Amino acid sequence: MPKKICRHAQIDLKTPIFYLSKKRLILMQVMELITQDYISIDQNETVSRLFGRFITRKQKEAVVLDGKKCVGIVSKKAMLDSRLKADEVKIKKFIKHVNKLDKGTSLKKTCEQMVVSDCHILPVLYDDKRVEGVVLAKDLIRRLRKHAIGYKAKDIERTNLVKMDYHDPVGKAINTIRHNDVSHIPIIELSGHLVGLVSTIDILEKFMLFPAKREGGKRVRGDISDSVKQHDLMKMPIQNYMSKNVEVVKEDDDLVKVIDIMVDKNLSDVVIMKDEKPAGIITVKDILRLFSVV
Repeated sequence: MPKKICRHAQIDLKTPIFYLSKKRLILMQVMELITQDYISIDQNETVSRLFGRFITRKQKEAVVLDGKKCVGIVSKKAMLDSRLKADEVKIKKFIKHVNKLDKGTSLKKTCEQMVVSDCHILPVLYDDKRVEGVVLAKDLIRRLRKHAIGYKAKDIERTNLVKMDYHDPVGKAINTIRHNDVSHIPIIELSGHLVGLVSTIDILEKFMLFPAKREGGKRVRGDISDSVKQHDLMKMPIQNYMSKNVEVVKEDDDLVKVIDIMVDKNLSDVVIMKDEKPAGIITVKDILRLFSVV
């Protein structure tokens, strides 16, 4: 049986499945997965413009350009830490500088770079300048899923699960997300049973950005001073922001099954259940980390 994988563990390359597939995995190159299905935006555009495109395209990360030069990426999650005025703040405030790929980069190396960059998208450059396209984490784990054969969900799950009670205030959720490096928090009831899931994006779209209002015939976004008091919103129960449609798997479910669920439903996290209660979580990053060391 494969060894249990912790966040910083090394995989035993003598495990038959990985030993036999190692050569093929190294030979596979990123050019096989380049896609044009991504958002690009100039660093001097406003956050509100980007959010409109995020919503329309149903994506969470974008490539940031300075003219035609790629300068990094930006994500919805990065914007959570700012009390922003979406019509005024520029994209460049939130740029994350990541390693760029070329078409000859191996898929193994690509997995490594995504783990290090903590993102789900990496640009592929032509002649180290022009963006040829991007590689998406979901396409990576879909292509490499067969290398997870023989592993169970419990082999790579994170057991240091951060949970919250559905009566807890949204302010606590924001602080929890910031200080625990998590993107999703399972919400439980008094008995400990799972009742929902709250994500960074849920909070960002429903809490940090506010509906437009009329003021002297003009529409104003992002300025909450005249509309609602922020401290009152911070006290609202987290159940108002959680999603009740949560995908769960069991500890003994095959990791390939977990990957298929995440890819088919475009999920970044899956909750692991034990005795009908949340016991752990698997993220796309955990799966990329697994593939990065084979």
